[in-house]
Amino acid sequence: MQIARKPPADDPYNADVLVPAQAILRIIVEFPDGHPRDIVRTTLYMDGVKTAENIKAPFDTFIWDLSAYQEGGRFLLTVEAEDSLGLRKTSMETPVTVTVTHPPRNLQALYARYGAYLTTGALALVGLIVIGALLWSVRGGLTRKKRGASKRAAYDDPLTQPVAALSDTTDSTAKRMIMSRLPVFKWQNQPLADDSAPARLVRLTNSGEPASAAPIPILEKETTFGSDPVQSLRVLDDATISPLHARIRLSEDGTYAIYDYGSIAGTWVNYDPVSREGRRLTHGDQIHFGGLVYRFELRQAPLAQTPKVSNNL
Repeated sequence: MQIARKPPADDPYNADVLVPAQAILRIIVEFPDGHPRDIVRTTLYMDGVKTAENIKAPFDTFIWDLSAYQEGGRFLLTVEAEDSLGLRKTSMETPVTVTVTHPPRNLQALYARYGAYLTTGALALVGLIVIGALLWSVRGGLTRKKRGASKRAAYDDPLTQPVAALSDTTDSTAKRMIMSRLPVFKWQNQPLADDSAPARLVRLTNSGEPASAAPIPILEKETTFGSDPVQSLRVLDDATISPLHARIRLSEDGTYAIYDYGSIAGTWVNYDPVSREGRRLTHGDQIHFGGLVYRFELRQAPLAQTPKVSNNL
């Protein structure tokens, strides 16, 4: 998941304000025993540090304050929930990348932001000087008339009309909030959240049992996997995963194939290595992305063939 902080679109040279100032995080809590209970607390952690906590409803929503993040970085997000029986569960770590873009700080940027105000102020100043000169000229003409045409004073034209400085400030800054498509936290191997997904990857433990991580739906014609959220559509958080590790592609005939991107730890299907040329996937295949194990499942699994018994000896 990525969050980009930058100056407001209507004031792109504002160096004091970055948006969004907050991010809304929503989670889904599920119970592995199938008996929903009341939630009494949910806590949000960033890199192991408590960031927000809910001790009353709603428990599935957090407001993450981004105002302190003036520089970009990568953070690991986890959520801990406690139910009415005192049972607690912590989600898997989910990487969140925050990028911060600051406006340029030079004279050109200053003029781009306040050019209209500076131009208006300069024109107003020139107008005041012209009006002051005209008024001074009229006043001098009246004085000369009173003294008579034969006694006209000579003026060196020392015009020193004081002009008050103009100050134009802008107080209005439009604050905007970005909804992160947050990962959905699940505690147990449950059906796909999107029943329309034609295939999915189910996380397995080293012993081959379903893990508590949420299944990964395969929704795109090409799904990339890796540890870099910029290069990969699905981020796998493990030290053995390369930035761009592998991809699964849906062919025109409706079959799936997996390809390795030259990863360091490799990609394996049923313990056979996968090359860049790829390998076709079938329902129930076991896939290793480095040290992570998944089972490939089709939404419409093929029917098992019933063996035929022949009476011929």
